[in-house]
Amino acid sequence: MCTVMAACGGGGGSAPQVATPVEPDIARDLELAALAYSTDQRTPPGFYTEAVRYPDRSEFRFHIKSDDLGVAAPLAFEMCSDDFNEALQWSEAGADARDFETTLTGNAETDWFFEFDRAVIDVQPAVVINRVFKCSALDRAGLAPEGYAGQLMMRPLGADQLRFVAEYLWQYSIYNNALNAVSASASGTAAGALVHDLERVEVLVGEGQANGCDRIEVWTWRWTADPTTGALTSEQRFERAFDARFENATAQLCGS
Repeated sequence: MCTVMAACGGGGGSAPQVATPVEPDIARDLELAALAYSTDQRTPPGFYTEAVRYPDRSEFRFHIKSDDLGVAAPLAFEMCSDDFNEALQWSEAGADARDFETTLTGNAETDWFFEFDRAVIDVQPAVVINRVFKCSALDRAGLAPEGYAGQLMMRPLGADQLRFVAEYLWQYSIYNNALNAVSASASGTAAGALVHDLERVEVLVGEGQANGCDRIEVWTWRWTADPTTGALTSEQRFERAFDARFENATAQLCGS
């Protein structure tokens, strides 16, 4: 069974910012390394997750993006619509654009998106599950490298809505893969704005200072929402790094 969630939903993030290095904490670093190397639990308790819908077949999950439909944009973004029929047409076009020959087998919707299940004709057993955000909930048009990440339209707008966006889009980002994990997910405020921080860890294989060691990087991925307008920004800040290896099914720190 192969589950693919490949929409790269990280959005427009600003250039990484480097924080002042801190002294390593051995116990904490071991915990982070074990999480990053894990093939099972890669997110903290209570983090947004979805059950496998079709355990007997391969699942290909993605949001319909602008480049699926030939919409020109500096950065590809997840499309949105409040019209079910339009979203349905995009679902078929999006599957075709990704070279899936499909037939519609079901549909559903939430407050956030329309969802379409499509059996893959030439790959059995397999199913495409693609989605279209509702513009009344989240409009991702206009993603920009400097950090603009869309417009959060869901009302009421509070910490729960921003948390959903941060954790949900991680599921569709390039980081939802092996050797990446989220170690913490926390809501807060800053300068009158809503913020949600994901602490993520990433293994850079073979890039440790010693032979046979990997580099473990720790980043903060911050989502910020204007509580009045819903304008979203997304930025990632490098925090620190340390070396580790995975040996005999155990994470070990290098040089300790």
